[in-house]
Amino acid sequence: MNTLFFPELGENCPVLIVPDKNAANSMHRHSFFELVYITGGEAEEILEDGTVLPVRAGDCFLIDLGRAHGYRPTENSGNFSLINCLFLPETIDPSLASAKSFSEVMSPFLSRTQSRISAEGGQAIYHDKNGFVGTLIGRICKEAERRETGYADMIRHLLLGVLITLVRGELRRADAPPSPATRVIRYIEGHYGEHLTLGAVADKLGFSLPYLSALFKKECGVTFRDYLTGVRMKRAATLLCGSDLSVDAVARLVGYEDPAFFYKMFKKFSGKTPDAYRKA
Repeated sequence: MNTLFFPELGENCPVLIVPDKNAANSMHRHSFFELVYITGGEAEEILEDGTVLPVRAGDCFLIDLGRAHGYRPTENSGNFSLINCLFLPETIDPSLASAKSFSEVMSPFLSRTQSRISAEGGQAIYHDKNGFVGTLIGRICKEAERRETGYADMIRHLLLGVLITLVRGELRRADAPPSPATRVIRYIEGHYGEHLTLGAVADKLGFSLPYLSALFKKECGVTFRDYLTGVRMKRAATLLCGSDLSVDAVARLVGYEDPAFFYKMFKKFSGKTPDAYRKA
């Protein structure tokens, strides 16, 4: 990464700005919060529990302190680039020095408004449709670069503005009825061990197949088949490491009647055969 403006999270400036024009990288973790704004292209964000989140230009999200993540390119990544704003929780308020999650950092605001967000809220992705968050991020970068009188306080206020915008997005999602794609995801989570096709799910939920196929790909960034495979593989990995079930039994539990095909898919997903994964 090419670090600009200042070399460390120091006393004189409350954030470290890290523009990255080639952002695909391996898993890593930091001892601070990482506010990410995607400025170009698209990729997949990989979380330490194996969750895969498609991200694209205009997406903004907060990585909790100490949480591992990374990015990998997709076929349509293009010029994937981002801006990281790295900060310690006491940047927001000195009383938050021990905070490690998005919900903890935002606890003063949430308590005043009697609102709640998921403890996993830091992984929720906010899409900046009107460019408002991008404008705030741009102003943070300029304040950090110019360091004019009062810039540190200005950065704190702008940063808080971004975080409150993310909270508002999370609260709106919590109050809104589930989208068709969310309903599909919930159905997959409850039925991944069965023989599933998007056509059957579309019939079950009352949608046309072409509509649901296009909508799911647009909202989730992956096809129904790829998402279903990811859910099955993550569940299989959990069973392989946490049970004494045979590989064939694990395959059947996650929806594969053909063990050979399961072996092939699992190796593609994890880079190891099921037996090797279990022994690792």
